[in-house]
Amino acid sequence: MKWINIILSYVIFLFFWGCAVHNQIPVTNEINSARDSYDTGRYSEAVSKFMVISEKYKDPEIKELSQFKIGQSYYQMKSYYDARVELQKYMEQYPKGKYQQEAQKLLEGIKEVYEEKEMTERKKIIAEQDKVKELQKQLEGNYQQANTHFELGNSYWNLGNYTDAVKEYFVAMDMDQTYRDNELIKSRILFDLDGKIIPITPSERVKMEIEKDPIVVFNTNSYSARDRFQASKSIYVITGQVKNRSTKPILNLRIEVTLYNNLSAILETKETFVGNLLPAEIRSFSIRIPNFDDAINVQRFECKPVYSD
Repeated sequence: MKWINIILSYVIFLFFWGCAVHNQIPVTNEINSARDSYDTGRYSEAVSKFMVISEKYKDPEIKELSQFKIGQSYYQMKSYYDARVELQKYMEQYPKGKYQQEAQKLLEGIKEVYEEKEMTERKKIIAEQDKVKELQKQLEGNYQQANTHFELGNSYWNLGNYTDAVKEYFVAMDMDQTYRDNELIKSRILFDLDGKIIPITPSERVKMEIEKDPIVVFNTNSYSARDRFQASKSIYVITGQVKNRSTKPILNLRIEVTLYNNLSAILETKETFVGNLLPAEIRSFSIRIPNFDDAINVQRFECKPVYSD
């Protein structure tokens, strides 16, 4: 009886051990695939894969690895803003994490890049300020120079002094009627319903464009793999992220994916439901097209956001 109990215990142990190993195989394969994408320089693809892994699995070590690799991949893509966000998130979530030193070095590298950019921008500002002084000096000798007023308006605009820029544009238009049809001036000035002048500053232009097209799809990648349950069948996987850039919630967001061959003929179309997106919210999506044996013929794909107005 004792030996029977020992044998039964051993059988039960083997059963649960085998289940654990079997369950570990998919995540190991996915991590290896994501690592391979990173190691071969396909950083955008690596970001998408590690994001999917992080959302899919709850294991703390897997989530830590994924968070670090997402930031590291963004760094390699020179997408320093996203890299800083993700790496800082890693530092906060895993203060004693195994990748702390590497993450810190990457953050220091990002800081150096930003400091260099700031120095370059500072030089541009000084050069533009010197140009303003020179143009003002020219106008002291002869105020009736429409082109000089126009150039002075451009310099003010480049410095962010939009009020004075608009004033100089109107002086130029009063002196020379041809400036009323100047495309640059027309793109920078708008009149509201009361006839009030509204400078279309870069930030205002961005807001206008965002409200017209609020959803941005980015970090899209695709890869083919074997179906986990039917090894003889191929699946085509498309991953990516969506962001609501507007100030309003987006309702019932769906992503419609279309696959094309080298003749631009449609091979397959599929849609996935993302849900409602709050302002500034980012969400990942993944579309799996099963039983797809024509993956080798896919030349390109398009991801189109569809939502309720």
